[in-house]
Amino acid sequence: EPLTLDDAARMACMEKTYFSKRFKALTGFNFSSYITQLRLSAARQLLLNMEMNISEIAAQAGFSGSNYFGDVFLRVYGLSPTEYRKQRKER
Repeated sequence: EPLTLDDAARMACMEKTYFSKRFKALTGFNFSSYITQLRLSAARQLLLNMEMNISEIAAQAGFSGSNYFGDVFLRVYGLSPTEYRKQRKER
């Protein structure tokens, strides 16, 4: 299930803006960036599983689609998910 800022603020019994400011103060990340980092971390682990394809990994890690996942992964790591997997396999 997607986790939104609204959901997290509601669970913490806080107003959304206040929650967002507190979250950033405590973690150093804004909420959406933090969630993206968690998803990318999960995806990197899943990429080591050669049985799952990229679309399955994107869905499992919580990305809305494999193209979006690929774009974010490339922007953050400088490699496509396929290139990352290939590099790790060669090690």
